[in-house]
Amino acid sequence: MAYYILGHYEDAISTFRKGISSNPASERLHVWLAAAYAQAGEMDEAEWEVDQILTMNPDFSIKRVQDSFPYKYEADREHVLDGLRKAGLPS
Repeated sequence: MAYYILGHYEDAISTFRKGISSNPASERLHVWLAAAYAQAGEMDEAEWEVDQILTMNPDFSIKRVQDSFPYKYEADREHVLDGLRKAGLPS
């Protein structure tokens, strides 16, 4: 998550992919990976991750992230939400 927040998207992608290989059912890792792909401009991969998230949880949305993912800094939360919007996660 630190790589993502710092804007090191390729490092974030690599780290999240390793995490998913160990825990493919981790919704949170797929969420972060979708945002990282979107911020890195890898839109096909970002959209694919959103599809994975929605397959696991059809009710998952931007609103859920806003309500349930805690952030110390509002700018960090907005950075993640921006990535998820770009990836195509529904509101």
